[in-house]
Amino acid sequence: MKIYSQLLNFQNKLRKVNKDAKGYNYSYASFDNVVDTISSELQSQGLGYTHTFEGQDIVCTLFNAEGDAITSKLTLSTEILKGMNASQSMGAAITYARRYTLTAILGLVTDDDTDTVASTPPV
Repeated sequence: MKIYSQLLNFQNKLRKVNKDAKGYNYSYASFDNVVDTISSELQSQGLGYTHTFEGQDIVCTLFNAEGDAITSKLTLSTEILKGMNASQSMGAAITYARRYTLTAILGLVTDDDTDTVASTPPV
């Protein structure tokens, strides 16, 4: 499928999105910043994306004009966050899912790698 060569070309031009927002003791790349950073290069590669819902999942679809597509899916959290009502919490979960499914499908780096952080110092 042509979409994979288009995605490879995209990744050769753009791999990282800078952090521009702060949360509780951490920094992250906001959804607006991700979109602003990727839009021009996606367009130059002939790629687009959309987000849809499947039950409790948000689905990101990366597509090209030839009809090729790749999807990334994440189940939305239903937790009500501190200081928010149910609708506000759902809105936050949707934005979070949109950001993470889009960056995942594009192979972008937006966060520090915490998988390798050990709970004890190395020997």
